[in-house]
Amino acid sequence: MHILGVERSYQRIVGWFQPFAGPRTLAPLYEVYIGMDPSRIAFRREQKAHQFVILDPRREGAPIGVMEDLQPANYIRPI
Repeated sequence: MHILGVERSYQRIVGWFQPFAGPRTLAPLYEVYIGMDPSRIAFRREQKAHQFVILDPRREGAPIGVMEDLQPANYIRPI
């Protein structure tokens, strides 16, 4: 599966990407600094995350994968 996360606060917008994560794989975590929030209004911190899971490709007529909401997003943030 792949994991995508983003955090938006008044000071910054930053994203995290962890490709090919799985039960037997410790995939690297990439942090992407997108920049400062251009809004002039101070919003509370917002976090969103999704996981993209690859299903069994041998099943006939089944979807290849699914996107699932990964909330709360707090536990995927790097330390």
